[in-house]
Amino acid sequence: IGRAGASTFDLFDLERIEVLRGPQGTLYGKNVTGGAVNIITAKPTDQNEARLLFTAGNYDLEAKGMFNRALSDSINGRFTFSVRKKDGIYQNVNLDKTSNALEGFSGRAQFDFLISENSHALLTFEASSDDVDGVNNKFFQGWENSIEDFKKYVGSAPPFRNLDGTPFIPAAGMYNSENNIFGYANRDSFAVYGRITSDRDYGTWTFIPAYRSNDLNEYRDGVGMRLRGSGPDSRGFSSGRANDEYYDAISLELRLSSPLESDRLTWISGLYYINEDIDRTQTFSRQLGNGYSAPSFAQAAVNSGLGIFGQLTWVLTNRFNLTVGGRYTKDKKDWDLDVTNTLSEEEQARLTEFFGRAPTIAPARELYSISTDESWTDFSPKIALYFKASEDVMLYASWAEGYKS
Repeated sequence: IGRAGASTFDLFDLERIEVLRGPQGTLYGKNVTGGAVNIITAKPTDQNEARLLFTAGNYDLEAKGMFNRALSDSINGRFTFSVRKKDGIYQNVNLDKTSNALEGFSGRAQFDFLISENSHALLTFEASSDDVDGVNNKFFQGWENSIEDFKKYVGSAPPFRNLDGTPFIPAAGMYNSENNIFGYANRDSFAVYGRITSDRDYGTWTFIPAYRSNDLNEYRDGVGMRLRGSGPDSRGFSSGRANDEYYDAISLELRLSSPLESDRLTWISGLYYINEDIDRTQTFSRQLGNGYSAPSFAQAAVNSGLGIFGQLTWVLTNRFNLTVGGRYTKDKKDWDLDVTNTLSEEEQARLTEFFGRAPTIAPARELYSISTDESWTDFSPKIALYFKASEDVMLYASWAEGYKS
């Protein structure tokens, strides 16, 4: 998963979760610098089974289910789903609305094909959708929003003023906010990927093609400080932010690993390719006192990467194992950025008359358009020594280099 915004799937019906600490690039296709989490879902079997789970609380309703059955002598299917409905817990006292309500759905369908005695194919479809009604943002996130809080964490009373010159005091209460914009967040993701394995006398081939897309649309108040007054006498700070992002990626991974009966020496080698397209537009509608701005930041990126990796482990003795590996990576990124003013000349003239000052383009400093591209190559080695102290204790020392473009 190449974007944080795309990781919305529900962790349900899993076989296991593997965690690799430190830099990683010699076992799996994608390289990482700070560790990898490999989430492995439960696979279809030839057993007919089903499981349902319902959860209810004072704010939540949730249902999860799994159905597994043999579809034919050579095809097994497994289907999982998760549905969640959550009431909002924040009260927008400025708009008199309850915010942060959530409705979500995720589903997965897997089909396991027995191609031959030594070959299998697994085809997986995933889809998820999350809708947040009212995105909350507190002026001081996690505080009670009191004068005492501000003095404690900042060292002085709030410098913001009301129209009569008295200090502005945010609404008290951990779950009360004063957003000027109710907001929303809608996210839809889809993925289809396969895994084809074939056992041979000299090793096991594994081919993993994958496609993933994610569509994110959100609009929120980025500050949460109630606007007061109007025109030249306006007070407060509102920073409406619209974020529209579309991401899709195609990846191909081919691995050859040592035969299952290998004893003293095990190894793995592979090729990996990925191409990502990212289109993201952030539009601001900011008002600080009687100052107003509405710039837009449009970004388009195409990222491609090629990796060649390998690792082998040698059983030195019954207690000592030695592992060495390496990865060669070549990355290329093409990036376009356009900063524009979304206000027309007529809108700028009207706002200048209303506020008594011309709109700006804050937080941008200037309008511009740029295009650039860059390429990188890297070789990342790894070496590790393992000592089996007992049946339950393993000690190891590892040195590895990480890389991220």
